[in-house]
Amino acid sequence: MANLTETCDPENKFQLINKVQLEPNNTEDADMLEEALPDLKARTDVDQINTDGGYGSPDVDEVMREAKVEQIQTAIRGRKPAEEKLGLEDFDWEIDDEGLPQEVICPHGQRVEAVGAREKGASLSGLL
Repeated sequence: MANLTETCDPENKFQLINKVQLEPNNTEDADMLEEALPDLKARTDVDQINTDGGYGSPDVDEVMREAKVEQIQTAIRGRKPAEEKLGLEDFDWEIDDEGLPQEVICPHGQRVEAVGAREKGASLSGLL
């Protein structure tokens, strides 16, 4: 499996491939991004990365926050969303300086506080 990272700034006269990764076919895309990001940030000072849905994971989210890089996913893994229902992309998200969501705004303007529900090592046993 090959993973290529390239520039994609419309203001550049030409784009450059700046990272090539080769891994066995059973390697997760997200693992490759997690491994590549620190080096990419150091060499290119990247502040935004566009990926497809396979590159998202909680570990990648953490590495992105630490590097202060925004990830734009062009697709999300899973079933195709029902057209008659709202998806996460229909909402506006207010985030803090670390990239953590603070508030969610629905398409009709209602605001609610964003509260984390999943954390590594979290357990429901203390709540029962």
